[in-house]
Amino acid sequence: MVRLGWWHSTFTGSPTKVGEYQDLQSFLFWDIDRIASDGVRTLDLTITGLDRDATDVDLRYIGPAISADIEYDRYLRRLDRDPLDAFVDFDKQPPDPLPPAPADFRDMKEDRTVGQDFAIRVQELDTEFEGSLTKNIDWRINVWAMRKSGQRQAMALGHCFTAPNATDTNGVPVTGVACH
Repeated sequence: MVRLGWWHSTFTGSPTKVGEYQDLQSFLFWDIDRIASDGVRTLDLTITGLDRDATDVDLRYIGPAISADIEYDRYLRRLDRDPLDAFVDFDKQPPDPLPPAPADFRDMKEDRTVGQDFAIRVQELDTEFEGSLTKNIDWRINVWAMRKSGQRQAMALGHCFTAPNATDTNGVPVTGVACH
């Protein structure tokens, strides 16, 4: 059996929270179901596409020598953006006072990822195969794998200063500004 449909979406608010686990674009969805049996072997197959970033495949086979259960999922996991302000919501909690910085200290902060989609696309495979070698000996193989792709937000904060009498790891004097 094959089913097709179209879903339309509109949303307000942050796509990170509204669409944390799904694509927010209008899209065609589809579903394929198939079950077949000859009295000895049975095959049950379901494939579903929910949006551009979500697919679910389930295959179950039962036969006299082997049985298999294969599940594949592909989905989206949208992540929050972490601001570079020490992870504090200053509207709700004022920041703790910082100790005074040295005169030659420069704190450089720049969020270079504003507006980017911090979504991870996940592919997950979970399989089970089993059968009988003899009347008293059975075998089983289980495999689980996950692949993630996408960009996570990189957190970076440069603390730069001029260190008097500083040397590098080889003992060579350092001149200019040092950052870490």
